[in-house]
Amino acid sequence: MSVESDMKRLSPAIKKAWERMNELNDLALELVAKAHPDEDVNELVLSKVAFDEERLRAHRV
Repeated sequence: MSVESDMKRLSPAIKKAWERMNELNDLALELVAKAHPDEDVNELVLSKVAFDEERLRAHRV
């Protein structure tokens, strides 16, 4: 499979996840809170997603 076909196949899933981002963030915080009850999840900061372009190019077929 090519990277382009992989991207086309994943696009609908990414769009659905993006539409539910707030809900998914809340669920992630709940999971962290349950796994680490001694931590204050209110202090956590949402990170930005970053892509390493050089690495992506290296994996293209």
